[in-house]
Amino acid sequence: MLLPDTLPPVIESVTFRLSLVGLLLLSPLIVLVPRLDRAITTAAARALEGRFQTADLMATGRPDGVIVLGGTPGRVIEAMRLAERFPGIPVVLSGPGDVEVALALKKAHPTTPLTVDRRATNTYENALYSKDLVAPRPGECWVVVTSALHMPRAVGAFDAVGFQVLPWPVDDTPQNPEVRSARVWHEVFGLMGYWAFGRSSKLYPGQLGESTTFEIASY
Repeated sequence: MLLPDTLPPVIESVTFRLSLVGLLLLSPLIVLVPRLDRAITTAAARALEGRFQTADLMATGRPDGVIVLGGTPGRVIEAMRLAERFPGIPVVLSGPGDVEVALALKKAHPTTPLTVDRRATNTYENALYSKDLVAPRPGECWVVVTSALHMPRAVGAFDAVGFQVLPWPVDDTPQNPEVRSARVWHEVFGLMGYWAFGRSSKLYPGQLGESTTFEIASY
C-alpha cells in the first residue's frame, strides 16, 4: 500500500480520518487475534525504525551540538559516544530522568559542555524548549539522538517549531512483545495526534531527499 507523505490539505485530512477510523475498527480484532497483532506491529515497527538513517557527519561536517531526548539510557550512551568523536561540542539533555542525568555525568567527556533541561514532558516540548535553549543560528548543524522508533515523531516536532536537525537514531526497541507492541502503537497514534494538532510538520515525516511514498510490506 502506497501512501504519499505530502498530500493536498483536503485529501490529507480525509486520509487521516479514514486511517483513524480503520485503526479503531481493527483494534478489537487486533486484541482478539494475537498473531494479527504481532504481524501488524512488526510491519509498523520496521516502517518507523527504518524511516531515518543515521546522519552522515562526514558529509555535513562537525556538528554544532547534540540534543538527546529523555526516555532511555541507550540514548544517553549513544549521545556521549557521539560527543567523544567531536570534543568540545555541547550536549543538551532534554526532559531526562534522574537515571539518565547520572549516566550522562558519568559518561561525559571532560571537554563536553553538558546542559540538563528538565522542562520538557513530551516530544513537542523537547523540540520547543531545545530551540529556545540553544537558539540555533542559520547554517548551524544540530544532531538529535532518540530511539529509532521515536525519530519520525521527533523530527516532525522539531520541523514544526522551525528547528531543522540531523537524525541519530538509536536501536533500542523493546524485545518483549507486549512492551514492544505498546511502544509501536504509542508512536503510530502519536504521529496522528501530533499531525492533527499541528505539532508535527507532516503525518509521516521522512528523511530529506528520500522517496515521498510510504510502503508497508507484508511480513
